[in-house]
Amino acid sequence: MAGARVIVKLRMAVVTALLLAAGNAAALGLGQIEVKSKLNQPLLAEIPIISTTPGELEALQARLASPDTFRRVGLAPPSGAAANLQFSLGSDARGRPVIRVTTVAPVNQAVLNFLVEVDWGQGRLVREYSAL
Repeated sequence: MAGARVIVKLRMAVVTALLLAAGNAAALGLGQIEVKSKLNQPLLAEIPIISTTPGELEALQARLASPDTFRRVGLAPPSGAAANLQFSLGSDARGRPVIRVTTVAPVNQAVLNFLVEVDWGQGRLVREYSAL
């Protein structure tokens, strides 16, 4: 149990270091993921984009983090459905900006763990998500 806590603390320290090294990471933020699909359906989830300016949104690109970034954080590179995630920019039902996370194939895993990397020209942000 104590070993698991040390791993979690180490992982959080590495993610924090990545965020600090990314430059102006505080200018843009990401909210909690909201999964809109059900098990055995193609994934449809939205991650709210917060603290943005119009210029940041225009330049924003979201993608699955590289295998090297996964290793630096202490996670295995993604496999299965997590390896085939697609990211696009959109708006939620209220017109607020979101990153849409989708898959083409149905997902039969109860939990998908992944790192999303967001670059907006003035900074870079890496964040871990678990889609339930």
